Amino acid sequence: MLIEKYLYYLGFIIAFLFIIFSLDDLFWDIYYYWCGRKKVKNRLQMKDLDRVPRRLLAILIPAWNEAEVIGPMIDNLIHSVNYPLSLFHVFIGVYPNDPSTCEEVQILVKKYPNVHAVANSKPGPTSKGQNLNQLLGSILNLEKDKHLRFASFIVHDAEDVIHPTSFKLANYLSFQYEVVQLPVFPLQPYPTWRTFFKFITSS
Repeated sequence: MLIEKYLYYLGFIIAFLFIIFSLDDLFWDIYYYWCGRKKVKNRLQMKDLDRVPRRLLAILIPAWNEAEVIGPMIDNLIHSVNYPLSLFHVFIGVYPNDPSTCEEVQILVKKYPNVHAVANSKPGPTSKGQNLNQLLGSILNLEKDKHLRFASFIVHDAEDVIHPTSFKLANYLSFQYEVVQLPVFPLQPYPTWRTFFKFITSS
């Protein structure tokens, strides 16, 4: 009985201290909420993206065992992206010991003049960084040979479904920032309370 009473008061003290020490968080939450209401949000408009000149972009895609997805991915990119085809080039890093992916990429190279295959000097798989470095080296050589100058380098995975406006946005932001990271969203519905509890009960 005495132990239960002791534990009761101990729990009460801990809960009280927890509330006290959380008040500072509550203060800052209220402060930022109030400041956010007063601040006028300056959102970027679609028309703003066309106010800067469009520059040459290099799209880097490392590909290891991507034979099933690389073709549809590039087809979708070429036909859906809202950016001049002459102002972006796609560089796909493939490996000599991945013939199925190499074959698919060669089909794309023949199909689109702005798609290029870059064969890795090492057998795969290597790290993504090594593949990207190989791609960058090939791009720099192309710049020298063709007297080109890419303004931005954009990295994508072979499974990505690229938003039609993402290149225009990246081009716009490149005038202000050295590095830009755009969010990636899964192609599935966002969870709701209904699906959440359904998942909990089914598990």
